[in-house]
Amino acid sequence: NPEDFYEKNNKRRIRIEGNRIYYIGAYSINLPYIPKSIGNLSALKKLYVDGNQLNRESINLCEKLKSKVVNVVL
Repeated sequence: NPEDFYEKNNKRRIRIEGNRIYYIGAYSINLPYIPKSIGNLSALKKLYVDGNQLNRESINLCEKLKSKVVNVVL
């Protein structure tokens, strides 16, 4: 159950529906990269990573996610 792995008071940065993560708001948290495993989140529909200094590999990963109908904000 994904809900077991995040704090209940996460300011709605992670949203779960039906035991699946569908939204991640990782904006402006000094994130240097996005793990490749994020591509395994089959229910992910929105990924907000703007305001971070992402490396080129992570930006490429975001572009691939966009092609899978994920709304990515860089």
